[in-house]
Amino acid sequence: CFASKSLNSAELKYSVIDKEALAIVFGIKKFNQYLFCRRFTLVTDHKPLISVFGPKKGLPAYAASRLQRYALFLSAYDFDIEYIRSKANGHADGLSRLPLNVNDLRQNLEEPDQVSYIGTYLQYIEESEIPLNFKDVKRETRLDPELSKVLNYVCHGWPEKVISELSAYAQRQNELTIEQEILMYGHRVVVPKVLRKQMLNELHTGHLGIVKMKSIARGYMYWPGIDKDIECLASSCKPCQSERQNPSKSVLHVWEYPEHPWQRIHLDFLGPFNSKLYLVITDAHSKWLEVEEVTSTSAKQTINKLRPMFARYGLPQHIVSDNGPPFISFEFSQFLKSNGIRHTFTPPYHPASNGQAENSVKTVKKRLKCALLSNDNSELALCKFLLAYRNCVHSTTNESPAKLMFNRNLRTRLDLIKPNLLEIVHRNQEKQIVNFGGSKTRELLVGQP
Repeated sequence: CFASKSLNSAELKYSVIDKEALAIVFGIKKFNQYLFCRRFTLVTDHKPLISVFGPKKGLPAYAASRLQRYALFLSAYDFDIEYIRSKANGHADGLSRLPLNVNDLRQNLEEPDQVSYIGTYLQYIEESEIPLNFKDVKRETRLDPELSKVLNYVCHGWPEKVISELSAYAQRQNELTIEQEILMYGHRVVVPKVLRKQMLNELHTGHLGIVKMKSIARGYMYWPGIDKDIECLASSCKPCQSERQNPSKSVLHVWEYPEHPWQRIHLDFLGPFNSKLYLVITDAHSKWLEVEEVTSTSAKQTINKLRPMFARYGLPQHIVSDNGPPFISFEFSQFLKSNGIRHTFTPPYHPASNGQAENSVKTVKKRLKCALLSNDNSELALCKFLLAYRNCVHSTTNESPAKLMFNRNLRTRLDLIKPNLLEIVHRNQEKQIVNFGGSKTRELLVGQP
C-alpha cells in the first residue's frame, strides 16, 4: 500500500525541489505513528534535498523559507537520507503514476487544516485489474467440477441421464464444442463459476444498463442463468438505480435517417458538471458518440474541438444544434460556411427537438454521476464508457456504432477470453523453424563464382 495526495492549485505552482520536499513532509506526516521515535531511512531521487535535509551539512543560507520550514519540521525525526536514481526507485515512481480514485472534496471542508489530507488514501493494487484471457478460462475450466464433466461428455458422448446441475448443458449439447480445450457455446465462451463475477464486473464497467450488458454478453460469453445474473447486478448497483430515467411523457417525432455515417451530427454541451464542461457530438447514422472536455462554451473552443474530428472522420453535410451563443455566433457560422456544412437550429425552449444530442448528454451525464458516486476517476470512467458504448448494439439500428462507423467492432478486454488461433499458429511456426534447423544462409562476395 502507499499514501497519495492531490496537489491543490497553490502547490501545483511550486518548483520541482519544493514539490519533492512537500512529498517527503507529507509522507512523514501520514505515517507519523510508525516513524516517530524510531530511526528510519529516507530515500529520495532528488539529489539537492540531500544537502537541504542531510545531517552532515547545515541548512544552506540561501534556502527558501519554505524549505527552511520543512527542514525544521524534519529535525524532530531521527533518519538517514539517501539518494537513489529514479530507475532504481521503480516502486515509488510507478505508484506515483497511478490515477487517484477519489474525488476532490475541498469545497465540503470546514477546517482548513484538513485540506492537505484531502485526496489521500491507501490504495491496494488488485488482481482484478488484470484482464482475463483464454489461458485463465482454459485452466479454470479444467478445475471446474461441472465444466470438466461437460468437456468429457462433449469429447466422448453424453449419457442418457445427467445430474440436474448439468441439465442446462445437456439441453444445448448439439451446440457445445471444444476449441483449444475451452468449452464454446456457438461462438461464445462458457465461463467457469470462479470467473463469472469478474466477467460481470467487466460487463458493468461503463454502467450501460441491463439491455446493453446482455447485448455485449451475447457476443462473448455464456453460462446458465447469465441473463438473471446481469439483471441482479444492474438492479443492485446503487449509482445505476439512482440515475434511472423517468418514462417519456410526449409523442416521439423522429429525424430522417441519414444514408451514410457522419452525414448529420448533433451537437450540445454538458455541464458544468463537477466543475467541468463537455462538448457532446452524436452521429445520426451510426449513433457514434464523441465527448470532448472544453474549458469554455465559446465558438473558438467549439471549433478547435471540431477540427480534429473533421480531419479524422471527414466533413459532415449537416449539423444540428440549439440556439446557444457559440452556435449562433458569426465565427461559427463562417466556419461551417467555409467547409460547406449546412446548419439547422432547433426551436427555442424546446430541447427535445434535438433529441439525439439531448439523449446523448443524459447518457453521458448519467455515467459521470455513476463515476462520482462510485468514487472513480471521471476521465478514466468516461473513456471506459465510450469504449463500451461504441461497441454495444444500439436499440435503433440493431448494430453497434463501431460496426456502422468502421464496419468492424472495436477490440476490448473481453476479446482476450476467446481462443486466439493466430497466436497458436505463430507459436507453432516458430517451433517448426527452430526444430527444422537446416544449413546456414550463404553469403556471396563480389566476384565469387
